[in-house]
Amino acid sequence: MNIVGYLMPVEEKEVNELPDFREYVKRKYPRELDDDLVTIIEDLIERRRGRNGKPTA
Repeated sequence: MNIVGYLMPVEEKEVNELPDFREYVKRKYPRELDDDLVTIIEDLIERRRGRNGKPTA
């Protein structure tokens, strides 16, 4: 769809430009997730980035 002009190209952002996961979770789910769960999820994100060879934030 991008080739025929229906979609605008998506700009890739540097990892440092992306919002901090903890900050995002606090805004989006202030009561549902506690700090321990957020820490576990952050660790899983970092492990996945390491496995895929992508730089971490």
